[in-house]
Amino acid sequence: MQQSLARLLGLLDYTSHSHALPEAIDCLVASVTSSVKDTEKCCCRTNSDHFHQSELRMSDVGARKNCLVSIRHILTGFATRPSRGM
Repeated sequence: MQQSLARLLGLLDYTSHSHALPEAIDCLVASVTSSVKDTEKCCCRTNSDHFHQSELRMSDVGARKNCLVSIRHILTGFATRPSRGM
């Protein structure tokens, strides 16, 4: 499930859903970093208070790899997209 979430976040059309971009980026970055502050913002976290904060990150190596691929995909999509008004 974690791998699928990471892939999905990289495939969304953020030109149509620009309101979701900051949260998606925050989630993807928090999933590959160990900062507790970052993981508190992650959309991948559970609502249960009994989980330790180390469990909020994506623990699967494949899921973290997909997060990095998704970040690259999002940034590449914006870099290659012509700017509006041109």
